[in-house]
Amino acid sequence: MATATLTTADNPSSPWATPTNAYNLIIECFGAGGAGGGSMNAASQGAGGGGGGGAYAKLTIAAPSGNYNYSVGTAGIHVSGANKGGDGLVSWFKSNDSAGCVAAPGIGGDPGTAGAGGNGGAGGSTALSYGDTEWAGGAGAAGVQNSVGGGGGEGSGGAAAGNGAIGQAGGTGTAGGDGGAGGAVHGDGATATGNGGGGGGGGHANNTNSRLGGDGAPGKIILTWGVRYLPTPSDNLED
Repeated sequence: MATATLTTADNPSSPWATPTNAYNLIIECFGAGGAGGGSMNAASQGAGGGGGGGAYAKLTIAAPSGNYNYSVGTAGIHVSGANKGGDGLVSWFKSNDSAGCVAAPGIGGDPGTAGAGGNGGAGGSTALSYGDTEWAGGAGAAGVQNSVGGGGGEGSGGAAAGNGAIGQAGGTGTAGGDGGAGGAVHGDGATATGNGGGGGGGGHANNTNSRLGGDGAPGKIILTWGVRYLPTPSDNLED
């Protein structure tokens, strides 16, 4: 079997050309994770919610041919303390005449407010994904009033993804990226690791400095295919 991994470093790129004699092309798409929400410098400020993890989708094309367009989702990026974390972007791979493989991204976490912690972002949904197999990303956890930020949700990797936990990283799953840990009191949220994890929410801010959510993790696309051996006139098939 032959394999190839496409990352955000390949965006934008020329279309992926089907290799000679390829068959049973397996496409695995991982949506990017959302960033955690921040926390503004103010009294009684809630901590930010964690970002959601990206979804996973898998599609097999028995007889691939021609060129395939694709885009690998870029990660959601944190913004200022008073704002929602940025959403991740979708990962997709398809030809012009097919629905292709699509993995939805995670949504950014909400910022904390003066009265409550921010809500966690939703994980990438199966309703917005497409493939033979689809799994949703984990949801980010909510931030806590005057306390810690919510953990980011795990990016799915072909199994159930872990949701974020208060002040912790997302749960561990199969091949999915971990969510970033929620920030401690007066601390920033952690950036997600692996593919598609959501960033942690910023912890409760003091009256001087805002706290930032962590960035989500980018998605990726993994391609696996078989290669047929075709005899040539020079082969002696009687030996």
